[in-house]
Amino acid sequence: MVYVELRTRDAAWETAIKKRVKNWPPRSQTNDKAYWHMSTRHQSAVSYLTTGELFDIICDDANWNLFEDYFPKKALFLAKIDEIKQIRNRVAHFRAPHDNDLDRVRLLLKDIDTGIWKFCTSYNEQLGNLPKGFSDPATRYFAKTHPVRAVVEMNVITDSGHGEHWLYARDRLNPSLGVFLRYSVRNWATLTPPSIMGHAGVIYRVSFMALRAGDGSLAHEHVLQETQSVHKNCTHIALSGPRSMEVSVPAIVGEDAVTKTIERFVEVCSKYARFPSPTSSSWLATLANRWPEYVLPPSHPLGFLTDDMPCNMFVL
Repeated sequence: MVYVELRTRDAAWETAIKKRVKNWPPRSQTNDKAYWHMSTRHQSAVSYLTTGELFDIICDDANWNLFEDYFPKKALFLAKIDEIKQIRNRVAHFRAPHDNDLDRVRLLLKDIDTGIWKFCTSYNEQLGNLPKGFSDPATRYFAKTHPVRAVVEMNVITDSGHGEHWLYARDRLNPSLGVFLRYSVRNWATLTPPSIMGHAGVIYRVSFMALRAGDGSLAHEHVLQETQSVHKNCTHIALSGPRSMEVSVPAIVGEDAVTKTIERFVEVCSKYARFPSPTSSSWLATLANRWPEYVLPPSHPLGFLTDDMPCNMFVL
């Protein structure tokens, strides 16, 4: 949650973290990598923040508006977090818990359950039409350059009041890759015209679908390996199914980075869209573990959970 909201608000998103964290990068990251024979695949310093540091970032006055939709009122939330920190300290230092400690933890999880669900579902709310008075440079770029893509069909963002906008493959009888360009807007963002590009809180969402008939699949492993140069521009890459994947790029990184990132995935996915070997969901989960911080397996709620899927996020 901290990663998503800061990443979509600020191009230099780690600045807000450095303001609240004493050691950056965290010493725990340095220590973990020193044990090279047993270090994990995590590479981002944000993965090594403590729970207390994450709550300090969330509750910072400069950041609270990003998170207030998901948690109780700030004063109440801070009081609950202070209690949880005390419980954590007891457990970490092998002291006996208070009789009500477990109930306090359960109560906090119940209090934030709906907020975590709201965060996940809002992340997956995608839009295909622009508000009145807005334009999208990414759509203009792909419409202008699309004639060179012989086997790619694209469905792109449209202006207000218009229907779907298809860019058909030059080989219309035998396209191999379908691309859907959409965008989402974070709850805290307020859009101002004329463009969604470069706008804080806007995320470009690009879905890729292998169109080959039969048991073929998208070669996810090859795609991930050959697009690593642009992964730094992505919030997430979701391995949504054997024939598909979705890439999320925050608009705040700018037009050049957005178009280059999407273009690279279009190029590589079209290359591997007719992969003859089927891929299972379990294999995709194993593959996602190689990049655990931003590549999502099919079962990850940020990859599929929508507001028409009510559920409890915590099993209590």
